[in-house]
Amino acid sequence: GFAILAISACSGKDAPATDAAGSAPAATAGAPPTAGQETTDVRNIATYPLTETHVNQVLQVMRTVQSMEKADPTLEATWRRASSAAGPESLDAAVARISKMPRSAEIFGKAGISPRDFIYTMSSLMYSTAAYQLKQSGQTAAASKMAADVNPANMDFIAMHPQVIKELSAIDSAGNSSSE
Repeated sequence: GFAILAISACSGKDAPATDAAGSAPAATAGAPPTAGQETTDVRNIATYPLTETHVNQVLQVMRTVQSMEKADPTLEATWRRASSAAGPESLDAAVARISKMPRSAEIFGKAGISPRDFIYTMSSLMYSTAAYQLKQSGQTAAASKMAADVNPANMDFIAMHPQVIKELSAIDSAGNSSSE
């Protein structure tokens, strides 16, 4: 489903490319991020504050896409092709690509979230969840390193909202199983 597209657009080293001041470094559209840019991107994702408003808007995007895919199965194939062709990219490139996907204005408009905030929120959710799960699993070395980078409020958010991760996973799983 669309979660895969958002995640692949901006996960780990493919995270958003803005500095702490919020300005985007110069990058060629479609070019992979540089090593320094990747470090900045991961830091920005790790510290991006999760809010109930943005998370609920992300869930709305996911639900909308899921219902659109049921009505028009060609949408998912179109989005997957566009995502596969993109490869690693900066936030600017990911936002531009997602903004140009079929029906994106309708999808993001209905949810009241920008493509930029969607990617940041999804990426921060993933990164914060991974850090939280490592911490909970007792993998102290990996958890300590990753959790040290994560906004402490995001770790609290994940701990207090486990249903969000379950719902995102369920929506994405339903979308993936419907396309197989």
